[in-house]
Amino acid sequence: NVAGDFVVIPAKDGHRLNVVATVDAIMASLAQGQREVAIVTDPVGPHVSNADVAAAVSLAERLTSSDLVVTWDTGSQAIAAAKLQRAVRFTITPDRNPRVRVSFDAEEMRRAFGLVSYHVKVAPVDAELRWINGQVEVRKNEVLGRELDLAATLAAAETALTNGTTQIAAITRDVQPAVTAASAGSIQIRDLLASGETYYGNSVANRFHNVELATSRVNGVLVPPGGVFSFNQAVGEVSINSGYRTGYGIVGTSNGTISTIPSVGGGICQVATTVFQAAFRAGMPIVERNWHLYWIPRYGQPPSGMKGLDATVDADYGLDMKFRNATNDWLAVVSHYDGANIRFELWGTNPGWEVIIDQPIITNVVKASQEMVYEENDQLPAGQMVFVEHAEDGFDASIRRVVRKDGQVIDEVTLFSTYAPARNVTLVGTG
Repeated sequence: NVAGDFVVIPAKDGHRLNVVATVDAIMASLAQGQREVAIVTDPVGPHVSNADVAAAVSLAERLTSSDLVVTWDTGSQAIAAAKLQRAVRFTITPDRNPRVRVSFDAEEMRRAFGLVSYHVKVAPVDAELRWINGQVEVRKNEVLGRELDLAATLAAAETALTNGTTQIAAITRDVQPAVTAASAGSIQIRDLLASGETYYGNSVANRFHNVELATSRVNGVLVPPGGVFSFNQAVGEVSINSGYRTGYGIVGTSNGTISTIPSVGGGICQVATTVFQAAFRAGMPIVERNWHLYWIPRYGQPPSGMKGLDATVDADYGLDMKFRNATNDWLAVVSHYDGANIRFELWGTNPGWEVIIDQPIITNVVKASQEMVYEENDQLPAGQMVFVEHAEDGFDASIRRVVRKDGQVIDEVTLFSTYAPARNVTLVGTG
């Protein structure tokens, strides 16, 4: 079609070589000494008549004469007639009695129905399962998703438009979640794969509270085979309303410096670090990991710590800690705390891996100043002084990990981290 109109080029008879008659003519000419002969042809009619084409065009015009309105439970979308026209295709059927078939190009219609597909789509929600005291608990049931059934919707559209109807309801199909409540019965947790442990016993009261709260909320998270553990998703909303208190967090400022300031949920990075250390030691592929702006010595302490083996998280800034369950069975993330240490254990089915972690390589050490820096902060009461940052050298760290199975390397990764030197900082309240 051109400029919204379907253009019909009238059919014409063709010609087909009559081989027998042409050979006879050639033989007769040669017998008479003639070197030139006209070929013999027979007329051939078109596969389809002008009337057939006219009927097909008439149908196409009916199908595309008006916008098509597609509705669903929460809205509607008009598919412009021009888009429908662009999608029309005419084909001649390979039958004994050929006819002109009118259809819509699937890719063109997929584009035309793009917004409908987007608005109709509802992502499925996995069931929330937890491994608590050796049993699988179903915290929340799964929720079915849905998506546009394009083929069925297009068939309904063709029928409606053929009958002069310009509005149809979108036809959808269910999308099953990956994890269902029924999955609980098939989950087998057998072996301790690795653990991480860090000390928090000397934390100030609010940080102490935040560490224990976040640790308890991550406890029991289950990760399906091939699934990705997200710390931010596991720990949930971090706010005053969700039970957290104001601690202290490390932030980069607009002028390029680093400061420790009051922050709701301050301390949960220790929880993320401890989970990260367990996952790293278990040999799990690390999907996302961000290091702190400066090094915090408690994260390098035994039994699981190493210098440069930490993780920071901040949902507001899009920072998460994620790892993939690369085993063939479910993983359980199990936590413990006792007022001194938090411990995270990864349980599942032993995949038979050998995990080799080299000692950290420390380079580019930048000595820290020991001078005390006083910074005013309007979030603290006037006159209150809080020592929030300890001087610590800056450095670069790299840690290499190799995972083997049956003597073959199946994964190799090197973590790189860059830490700025930390200062001795005391906040002075002005609020």
